[in-house]
Amino acid sequence: MLRTKMKSLLLAAAATALLCGCRESYDERLERIVAEQSRKMCPIQVEPHNTLDSMTYSPASRTYCYWYTLSGPLDEPAVREEMARKRQMLHNQLLESLRNSVELKEAKEHEVNFRYAYRSASTGKTVLQLDFHPADYRH
Repeated sequence: MLRTKMKSLLLAAAATALLCGCRESYDERLERIVAEQSRKMCPIQVEPHNTLDSMTYSPASRTYCYWYTLSGPLDEPAVREEMARKRQMLHNQLLESLRNSVELKEAKEHEVNFRYAYRSASTGKTVLQLDFHPADYRH
């Protein structure tokens, strides 16, 4: 009798856990998935002196953010100034990449905002931040 009750309780607990998992909102699920991917993949050097440190998703602002650190020659003041001057060109390149991204299709369908933040390894300050909203990346 006790065994039957224990099995029933365990089955009820398992069913509750499954049902609660099914009720996870898109934003909660994306936040969890992005955090898991970030833990597994980051940091990763995407090109010489440019490292993807982490990825985050904020349900409050609905923003998926890629956090990069620039080091070595890319962290020189002259290069950072050049990046600031070429901000629009960099914006356009990232926007085109975002528009063509198959991996981000579902997030784009849910009208998530995207942010690319580049920090200086030497100062820790953000040297370039580019934000994209659904109106930007919809064709």
